[in-house]
Amino acid sequence: MEGALQMPALGRPFQLGMLYDCHRELLIPSITLWDADLLQKEATLEAQRQAEFQVLASESLRDKASALGLNGSLRASFFGGLFEVGGSAAYLQDNKQSASHARVTLHHSATTEFKHLAESHLSRKSVSYEKAFEEGSATHVVTAVLYGAHAFFVFDCEASRPEAVQDTQGRLLGMVRKVPAVAAEGRGSLRWNDAEKEIEGKITCTFYGDFPLQNNPTTFQDALETCAGLPQISSGKAVPVTVWLYPLVKLDPQAAHVVRDVPLSWLREVETHLKSLTKVDLRCNDLIKSPVASVFPEVREKIKRLQRLCRRHGQVFQQEIGQNLPAVRGGKEDAAVLWGVLMRLNQTPFDRQALKTFLARKEQEVDFVGLCLSQLRGLEVISAQNELDGILFDRKSKLVVSFTFTSLRSEEPYLSDLQEWLRRPHLAGRAERAPVTSFSKKQTSKLWFEDEERKQNIRCAARSLLDFVEINRGRGDVRFIVSSACDESNPGASVYLYEDGKLVNAHLELPSRPPPPEVERVQPKGVQISANPVAHGGASVSRYQVEYRIAGEEEWRSLPTEGPKNKFTLEGVHPNAEYQFRCAAVTQLGLSRWSEEVAWACPMGSPGKEARLQGERRLEVGMPYNREKSYSSSQPQ
Repeated sequence: MEGALQMPALGRPFQLGMLYDCHRELLIPSITLWDADLLQKEATLEAQRQAEFQVLASESLRDKASALGLNGSLRASFFGGLFEVGGSAAYLQDNKQSASHARVTLHHSATTEFKHLAESHLSRKSVSYEKAFEEGSATHVVTAVLYGAHAFFVFDCEASRPEAVQDTQGRLLGMVRKVPAVAAEGRGSLRWNDAEKEIEGKITCTFYGDFPLQNNPTTFQDALETCAGLPQISSGKAVPVTVWLYPLVKLDPQAAHVVRDVPLSWLREVETHLKSLTKVDLRCNDLIKSPVASVFPEVREKIKRLQRLCRRHGQVFQQEIGQNLPAVRGGKEDAAVLWGVLMRLNQTPFDRQALKTFLARKEQEVDFVGLCLSQLRGLEVISAQNELDGILFDRKSKLVVSFTFTSLRSEEPYLSDLQEWLRRPHLAGRAERAPVTSFSKKQTSKLWFEDEERKQNIRCAARSLLDFVEINRGRGDVRFIVSSACDESNPGASVYLYEDGKLVNAHLELPSRPPPPEVERVQPKGVQISANPVAHGGASVSRYQVEYRIAGEEEWRSLPTEGPKNKFTLEGVHPNAEYQFRCAAVTQLGLSRWSEEVAWACPMGSPGKEARLQGERRLEVGMPYNREKSYSSSQPQ
């Protein structure tokens, strides 16, 4: 039909003769341009049976729109929320919920009959509703309808790990490509290989169709059974799938018409921004499901807040598009107003680069906190303040040591900027809307998890705490936990010490593993041993403890301190005997990790004179003793 506009029905109840407004993308119900009797008499009905399957591996909004036949103008109307989609077209609004999901869609389309009016009947004289030309409420009239049905089977499968998504996507694509054979040849035609059998039970299905099913398929097996019956189901439940709209201006030059359409370059920019918001939503979903967000509600709430704000921004953005489109199409406004909507995005905190930067930083923070939790695996994680209060009130635990994340509860200035922007009038009083520029500056300063020195200190603190937990696990009066608090004086993480329920140290530095002790000299009265200070956390060390044993013995014996707290003497050494020494730092909480062991053999000589030190070495498991060499062990006890 020459001059007619072809358009997908998208679940809307089109009928021959109905009026349509392309300015507002609005189907005008209960009114037809021609009399109902005339329409019934002059309409021609032709059989047009056709069915096909199409496999869609892409998740882009453009490819989804293409599968449903949306042209540029209709896509713009959809983005602007000018109409609601129903039936199979609801597939347009379905988005993947996680980056770890592989997704493939199977599209089934069928047509049954074509109903239309001949061009010879399209005349001004036969019009029964003259107001259509006078009111300007419609631009087109429905002159042909193609009936049929669409169905979309959206298959999702979660990959076992992030790096396996592409492999899972390939397997899923191969399986879905085999499904159309079911409709033609039956279930027995399918053959899975071992890799496909492995994921079959993990596949979920979401169905969008123009016809109701008794039970919508939710698994891959359900989808196979539904596909087998599609020819019978769709043929008896046909709906409008495509319509042809004839311009009223061809019947009367005074009728309303489309003066200008949206620029394709503008439409691509809108698609890009909406796509970025969809990605933000997906990344937020993954962060919300992360182990860190599951144990720290403050992290989860910040991410949910970002997600809510971005969703609200998307609604406001689309509303502004929808309010400007009719005026542009009707010639009341120039296309510049549409470009203005996009230009203002760059003056808001919802700018794509700003969102990308914030989200990347949040992912980096969550990843680092997750690594810390992995290192501290086995410690009790306290999620709420009331849980911590209960532990501090427990009389059994005189001392509570907490590896405390101190920045997870901190205020996020960028989120405040997002919220403040949405609170301002968006469509009215634009001249009063001062651009928010602080968000870009607030994201330039280095955050705690971007400071390598601070991160290294946190790693050392976690290792030292874990060593203390392992060495002092038997102490009933000390409890080790992981928690969260807001503490701007110690950004990132800090070890807190509570005594009798009171915080006594918010920056406890537990000692690191001390270096091996040194055998300084041999005197007539014995051997003098020196304990070297720890590299980190020396402030919490009250003294050092040195132990010794004769090689081959199991039991270690402690040496008493004489004089300075790091000097020890072993008296009564046996000539030619090999001794082993080790040391640990002693704190209020207990012992640090023991140092590497040092082996020393008593030299031959007169017990009445000082002898030259010989034969000191560090022990390594399985190493034969050799006095004339010095060894360094990298293996802990």
